[in-house]
Amino acid sequence: MVDSLIPEYGGNLLNMVGIEDRMRVNISDVRDEHSMKYLVHGQDVVFNLASRPATWTPCTTPSPTWTSTPNPSFTS
Repeated sequence: MVDSLIPEYGGNLLNMVGIEDRMRVNISDVRDEHSMKYLVHGQDVVFNLASRPATWTPCTTPSPTWTSTPNPSFTS
């Protein structure tokens, strides 16, 4: 796992209690190209769960590209 552990964005090692023995943590930033090249080298799968700090905004103000059809999808 790569995390910058910025407290204002929820970064806290306590979030890993109970699973820390099953994972490796690297305190870095996903925007650091050199760190990421090193960390993903040789990996078969990479999950990017990084997001903007304002992730809750779309819950109250949906993006205009979102449709409210029975099977929602993004439109161009």
